[in-house]
Amino acid sequence: MFAAVGRTDHRHLRPQAPSVVTLMRSDRVCPPRLQREAAELLGARLVETEADHDLPVADPARYAHLTARALDLLDELMDGPRDRHDGRGPTRG
Repeated sequence: MFAAVGRTDHRHLRPQAPSVVTLMRSDRVCPPRLQREAAELLGARLVETEADHDLPVADPARYAHLTARALDLLDELMDGPRDRHDGRGPTRG
């Protein structure tokens, strides 16, 4: 299975808009080095956590927090930082 992941060429997927990749440092399905390589080829920023591939199922709250961090970073890359008014997410001032 890893051989197929390792042969994937992500360069043609490079987006025109900023992108962020969430990286699981203990991922046993998609090795972190391949996640880093994909992010680099895509020109993406990284948001990392110490977790395995099953994080969304094993710890949904932690996955939601990681996703929120990635979205906050993406928001900053696109428009600059925004104020948080109640902890539920970015808002426009």
